[in-house]
Amino acid sequence: MSAKEKISLSIESSALPYGVVLSAGNEILFDSTQHTELQTLKDAPALAKHALEAIGRKASEIERIAINQGPGGTSAIRAGVAFANSLAYSLGVPIIAVNTFELLGAPATARYNCPTLVTVKSIKSNAYVGLYADGAVQQTLYGPMEETVRKALGQHTTWAVAGAHREQLITAFPEHTIYDTGYKFGLATDMVPMLPNLGSRELRFPKFVVPITEQSLMFK
Repeated sequence: MSAKEKISLSIESSALPYGVVLSAGNEILFDSTQHTELQTLKDAPALAKHALEAIGRKASEIERIAINQGPGGTSAIRAGVAFANSLAYSLGVPIIAVNTFELLGAPATARYNCPTLVTVKSIKSNAYVGLYADGAVQQTLYGPMEETVRKALGQHTTWAVAGAHREQLITAFPEHTIYDTGYKFGLATDMVPMLPNLGSRELRFPKFVVPITEQSLMFK
């Protein structure tokens, strides 16, 4: 790797502690989740600073930033997105938004060769629900968890499940063939192979990434 090769910063912000990854091309240079001493560090700027120092690089060498915009833990998402937006602005680099449904759904669908149902907990027994298939998020719904899952699944009877309600859903659909991904949250490392295909999503100030909530257009 050339010493001058630019690097990408990817942040999984849907829950604490954040996952922070630095990469060059498809090579992972640093992954915060592999460092146990960082698991209690819940500050995205501090994690990014530690990551850069660990590999001997500078913030000025970052060429783009990718961030999970949710849905997820509201406070974690808002703080993570705010940091990513401000850093992209200060560095004059583009920022790319990835949502939780595709971050969990893409690797699972590739692994199990079937649609992936992703759920995220919300308030009052509601859930964010997304169905990933054929290389994209096909359905996004918000409402009472099991009822909303049934709407999202439609006629599908073979699927993978990721997110907060895996065990509950496997029990609720005994007649279905369901693959448990084992993942409640996404991984920043899974953003890295996605980046080459996300150029059309690059935003530069005054455009910026907005956290996904139940009020987002994708749930209307």
